[in-house]
Amino acid sequence: MRIKDIVFNRAARIGTFLMMAAVLLGHAPAAHAAAGNNGLKIYEVAGAGGLAGATYRQDTIILFNPTQATISCTACAIQTHSGTSTTSAWTVYKLPSFAIPAGGYYMIAGSSQALSSDGSVAPIPYDYQLQTIEDNNNVPSTQNILSSTVGVVALTNTQKALTAGSSPVCGSGSQLQDMVGYGSNIATNAATSPTPASCYAGSGEAYYDGSSAYGRQLGVTRKNKCVDTFDNANDYVNAPVTYFNASSPVTVCSTGAQLNATISATPNNPFVNGEVTLTAAVTGASSNSGLTVFLDFNTPYYGGSSTLQMYDDGTHGDAVPGDGTYTLATTIPASVVGGFTYPANVTASDMMGESFTGSTPLAVTTLSAANRPSTGNNSIRIIAWYGAGDLSKSEYGRDTVILFNPSQSPITMNNWSLQNGGATGSFSAVTYLLPVVTIPPGGFYAIAGSGPGYISSAGCVSNQCNLNYPYDYQLKTLEGTATSTDNDLSSTETSIALVNNQEPLGTTCPTSSANLVDLIGIGAVDGSAPVTCYEGSGYAPYLPATLNGAATNINGVVYAYATIRNNKCGNTSDNANDFSLGYIDFANSSTTPEPCPLGTQLAVSATTTTPSTPGILDPFTITTQVTPASTPQSTSLNVIADLSNLGLSTTSQLYDDGTHGDAVAGDHTYTLATAATSGSVGLVPGLIVTATDTQGNVAHGSVPLTLAPGVFTMTSPTNSGTVTAGGVLTFPITITGQHGYGGILNITCAGTPNANSLGVPISTQCVTTPPELTLNYDGASTVSLAIATGTTKAASVLPRSLPLGLIGIFSIGLLAVGIWRRKHLTSTVLLGLVMLLTFNLTACGTSAGLGNTAAAPGTYTYTVTATDSVLPTITNSISFTVTVQ
Repeated sequence: MRIKDIVFNRAARIGTFLMMAAVLLGHAPAAHAAAGNNGLKIYEVAGAGGLAGATYRQDTIILFNPTQATISCTACAIQTHSGTSTTSAWTVYKLPSFAIPAGGYYMIAGSSQALSSDGSVAPIPYDYQLQTIEDNNNVPSTQNILSSTVGVVALTNTQKALTAGSSPVCGSGSQLQDMVGYGSNIATNAATSPTPASCYAGSGEAYYDGSSAYGRQLGVTRKNKCVDTFDNANDYVNAPVTYFNASSPVTVCSTGAQLNATISATPNNPFVNGEVTLTAAVTGASSNSGLTVFLDFNTPYYGGSSTLQMYDDGTHGDAVPGDGTYTLATTIPASVVGGFTYPANVTASDMMGESFTGSTPLAVTTLSAANRPSTGNNSIRIIAWYGAGDLSKSEYGRDTVILFNPSQSPITMNNWSLQNGGATGSFSAVTYLLPVVTIPPGGFYAIAGSGPGYISSAGCVSNQCNLNYPYDYQLKTLEGTATSTDNDLSSTETSIALVNNQEPLGTTCPTSSANLVDLIGIGAVDGSAPVTCYEGSGYAPYLPATLNGAATNINGVVYAYATIRNNKCGNTSDNANDFSLGYIDFANSSTTPEPCPLGTQLAVSATTTTPSTPGILDPFTITTQVTPASTPQSTSLNVIADLSNLGLSTTSQLYDDGTHGDAVAGDHTYTLATAATSGSVGLVPGLIVTATDTQGNVAHGSVPLTLAPGVFTMTSPTNSGTVTAGGVLTFPITITGQHGYGGILNITCAGTPNANSLGVPISTQCVTTPPELTLNYDGASTVSLAIATGTTKAASVLPRSLPLGLIGIFSIGLLAVGIWRRKHLTSTVLLGLVMLLTFNLTACGTSAGLGNTAAAPGTYTYTVTATDSVLPTITNSISFTVTVQ
């Protein structure tokens, strides 16, 4: 009969098997226990006894009875195999006749104490020392019979050797009761190599690190002595050696569900002194009351000094109290040697004496400058802030805060709060309570300031308004009321604190508070509304409603930008350096986590423009320094800038190849020589630099640039002329924009007053045509200046003209009567002639109608001034000299 028929099809042949067991094992009664618990089991194997570095003196095998009745063994044997061959012969070591009660043990030694002085003597006596059949039952005294690295141990109910075979089980026969193949597929130090087994039961060998000084302190032990799944990889754990003999108290297996736990670690590649969170999802406990779970950092890999309790009460990293998942957020001890993978064991025990020890591998990383996490990457942080939701002409319909976990472990916000300290950082009261939630490494959490029903068409005007993002949480006041009727975050200068409790931080800026998780001071980007509470050298920017003396207008949007962390994985604890204006890359708890890489983070820094205040159409050069990520190393860096507020592309390319103004190719200094084609005079917000790599890292920065208003010139072919008194001079004036000037100009003229020959004060007249001029960027246009050297004052001031005036008026009266009586064409013509005569005699005299009072001879000065209709500081003038003869 083949072994697989016994191991994997026992349920189908249970009757036959029990009949055989009754005969071969002393007619033991059938036991009712967990699947596979119908005979004696190998509980523990430790094969490094007496070797250098071992903590135990003798090779040890412990048998256990998981059934509900005593099992007698009259001619059983322990058989061993190389573990690296499927065809080698089995070596048989006979056992004496013995009986093990339900829940009892039997401890077997592989050598005598006299064989070696290394390792401690077992605290309790062995029940038997192995001897081979081939040695005529002589007790071997020259060596430990078990392998310390890789091997197979089988329990048979006869002393007949198993039949070697080519399958992984590598041995068959009806006499087989249990089998353990052990070995290691990894090395735990530089001096050893993996020693995998090729002979085992189930999917793989029981992990056994016996090749190193660490492993010689351990053995392979059943995770739960009452459970046998016929899979060595699943049933055993590498753990410190324990001792149970025939005199040890019995621990009878229950007949119901068995204690079990699923063990995991986040991250599974922590660094020395780095954070790691272990979880154990426990099932099958007889009662949760009295259940204890411990992380076994008492193994030699972790210093062998302590066991650490795990919790299911919402503390120590636990997310949900009482859900059966036990958690512990801790750190890898400093004594651990990095660069290797070690088992991390967790043991759960209930009040009935049942226990389970599971394991998860930890690939511990050596801590170095290359893979050290960025400074400050140890807790949740704010990566996006927008406080102008649904205000008139806003970009987003709801106030928004997005949190991110940059650490290598899950972090639970347990009774945290979000507090508003205003411009000075006075956190005298808790503003908003936050729910209990766990954010995984690289995870997001989106918070809204109001309900979706508050979005109005009069407020949010961008294409982002009505997307109704799936926020994770809507802020509530301390009274528990959802802020559904308004947006409660500040749209102006403020300071915001994320706090790990629900107590006010205090009335002074709390940069050093132990309860402070993250602090952001947010002030106007143009300096018009600063804050005094922030981290580092300065505050993070927000876009105010008024910019450069006028209403902010970014493509029709006033509150166009949010405050965005430049790299969600980067933190220099300097708000001015860590944040820029930008658009929210919305993410919530359902977004696929984006764990931060170790080491140096991708960064954009030292962004400058030369010159810093160009005019529109003036050439300038953008330069930015990009720091590549280190672990893994950034490849295929790409750097672009959104220069749409300068009339350029949203994806303007920057270069590090020696072109487009770049000085040195390949030095990670990216450059673009360009010129604005449009824009508003003053500080230009929203010039966003973005660097990306093929590893998925993203970093932002801002281009600091102020558009100079530009200037214009005023020129004329000549600035002087001579004219006879009462005459008119004209001058063409060309107005030309420079440094990108364009706008509407109001044009005025002023001249020198004088008196005529009779001593009557008059004003010479200068007129520009047109009086208002629109100039395109750096455009040119011409106006005409006319200077009259006479006056249009009425001639009635001269007595000599009075009689003629009266005659003219009298003629008009007579003619009007005639027309009333007879409407003839000749009369109409006559009326026109009389009117011309009258006006000629009573109005402005001669010399092109400029009057009969000419300017006195002399030299006069006239000044033409052009002034921008919006910015009166943009002005220029030109003067003309006129000589009157």
